[in-house]
Amino acid sequence: MSAAVSASIIPFPRAPVFHGDEAMSMAALCRFIGVGLATGEAAIAIATPEHLAVLQAHLAKRGIDLAMARHEQRYFPLPAERILRDFMEDGWPDGERFERVIVTLVEQAGQGRRSVRAFSQMPALLRSRGNTAAAVRLERLWNQLCKRERVLLV
Repeated sequence: MSAAVSASIIPFPRAPVFHGDEAMSMAALCRFIGVGLATGEAAIAIATPEHLAVLQAHLAKRGIDLAMARHEQRYFPLPAERILRDFMEDGWPDGERFERVIVTLVEQAGQGRRSVRAFSQMPALLRSRGNTAAAVRLERLWNQLCKRERVLLV
């Protein structure tokens, strides 16, 4: 999959980023998040610690001041497992808890009416565990959120 970087915020159905050529997918993710941060947008990255480390290294190499972006509450690198635990109940995404956790995060990132870019590896983690129905439900929750909020999601 190639992640298109758009200048405008248009919600679109999310597709898993990590499949096929993972190096190409990581490069696309790094460009997507990097362009957002470089242009003053906020970025939320919910991924495994390994992928967050690759993302951080790439962004730092591009000269993006991640400490400043965090201080300005524009960059939120979050561990996917922990965020999943915050809204999963018996192996299923609870819609109300998802709203509390993710909408609060999006509102924090988008303060001042800035645009928000987001990446979530959580559906891919659920699929990798054979919990495809929960992954599809989570994709729907994200898509509903993107229709209401100023979020571009890959």
